[in-house]
Amino acid sequence: MNENDSLEQGMYSAFAKAKELAMELLSQGMALSTKAPDFKGQVQELADDFLSTSRNNREMLLGLVTSEVDRAVSRLGFVREDELAAVRRHVQRLEKEIAELKNSTIKPAKKAAVKKPAPAKASKPAPAKASK
Repeated sequence: MNENDSLEQGMYSAFAKAKELAMELLSQGMALSTKAPDFKGQVQELADDFLSTSRNNREMLLGLVTSEVDRAVSRLGFVREDELAAVRRHVQRLEKEIAELKNSTIKPAKKAAVKKPAPAKASKPAPAKASK
């Protein structure tokens, strides 16, 4: 039995029970004047039953709608908000690591470029060749 059948059966069951109680109360119409306190209890019980069934049906319907929406969303390839937030945090962490790595490799290169070259040694003039 799927969720739709379960919800429909629950609603039908509640309706059938309410109808049965209402018919019973109508059939006792003549004796109501002598059973006023008992009648009040039956009406209260019926109202409580309606409220309880209504809450249960609402929860079942909410579950059914949620599961159908989840299925449709997954077929379309959407991600949930919490999954997207986790991916965003991961990307931010990776971007920060990349920036830190870039900064750590750029700083030594700048220092090496700033160094002054050593002065060149003066070269001695070449000895003159003897002429013949």
